[in-house]
Amino acid sequence: MRSDLAEKIRSHLWIGPLAGLVLALGAGLASLYLDRTYRFDWLATLITGDADSARSVLTAIASAMIALTVFTFSITMVVIQLASMQYSPRVLRSILRDRPTKVALALFLATFVFAIIALRGVDTGADQAVPTLSLALTYLLSWATLLGFVMYIDHVAHTVRVGWLIGRLGRDGASLIAEMERDSARLRRCPRPRLPPHDRGEVVLCCGDRGGAVSHIEQEALVRDAARADVLVEVLPRVGDFVPRLSPVMRVYGGELDEATSRRLVATLGFAPERTLQQDIAYALRQLCDIGCRALSPSINDPTTAVQVIDQLHELLRMLAPLPDPPEALADDDGVPRVIIPRIGWGDLISLAVTEIRIFGARSPQIPRRLRAMLLDLREVAPAERQPALATQLEILDATIERVDELEVDRRFSARSDDQGIGAGAH
Repeated sequence: MRSDLAEKIRSHLWIGPLAGLVLALGAGLASLYLDRTYRFDWLATLITGDADSARSVLTAIASAMIALTVFTFSITMVVIQLASMQYSPRVLRSILRDRPTKVALALFLATFVFAIIALRGVDTGADQAVPTLSLALTYLLSWATLLGFVMYIDHVAHTVRVGWLIGRLGRDGASLIAEMERDSARLRRCPRPRLPPHDRGEVVLCCGDRGGAVSHIEQEALVRDAARADVLVEVLPRVGDFVPRLSPVMRVYGGELDEATSRRLVATLGFAPERTLQQDIAYALRQLCDIGCRALSPSINDPTTAVQVIDQLHELLRMLAPLPDPPEALADDDGVPRVIIPRIGWGDLISLAVTEIRIFGARSPQIPRRLRAMLLDLREVAPAERQPALATQLEILDATIERVDELEVDRRFSARSDDQGIGAGAH
């Protein structure tokens, strides 16, 4: 699974620009060295002007890049504010992880730094030295920056569209499902062992000062440490749960633990100030549902956006439907049960994806029609043990329609299945 370091790199806006700044610093110093060591007469025929002209051009480029960087940063902040107000505060992490924004800021800062370094090589004295290679590379970076700025403006125009944001959340969720499937294949499943009563022989481990939302569990490391200590570890919180500081997070059965082993076991739990997508597939559904619920609020009343949300929920649930649940009990290489981890089940995920949108969108025919189409399609791909949860949601949907719609014609209309909410042949 994704490490804390990788997640921080993805979620912080300054990492990309800092990398561009460092690369430009190294490239600028290297180009100055080459200018002082070799002659680039073939470039001199393409770049005309004396040292004063070169200094003026480099100064203008550096000034323009700073202005462009400030402008781009301002646009990014506006997009973040709009997304937070209109869609959901939970989507900010996805925007901060946006790669084109980081690339654009990195390119602008890199051009600025490179131009500043190239200025050091311009001698306006008697020698009239012009760093030809550095100046040519600055021109190339300037053209690349202009192209990058145009592409960034186009990207921002798409970013403020709710469809782009919903699709981005769906892609993040799909990537997480694929990663969870790969990681689950490496784990050794076993039947859940029978635990002794909680007042007999267990050791309770606390999180200490590392409170917050559980972002991930290093499952393989936890199994390895438990096998080394010859104990059975029961993890108490699920991924995504908030754990206050000094709260119990594990029960350990079957052996004595020294302080170092206890620290290693607790260290396999990762904490973050808020929920993340490192292992929390329910959080991917939660973010989509938040957008759908806000779209269905009386102040906005945008059921079509909620239908777009259901489309992405449908895709994620369809990916999850045929997959086995992640194992609750994990064994070591010898088949001995070592770790028990609480998981969120299929029924919980279905309830999360359907319940609030069904309640808030009950009076809009688009919502029950699209939800029914999703549930009926999931019945086609879900195994037998997952059918009852889908049947229950269909029954609740029928009851909701009967309770809300006063006219029989409206009840019949809302009770139909429609992949578009209200699409072709709706009547």
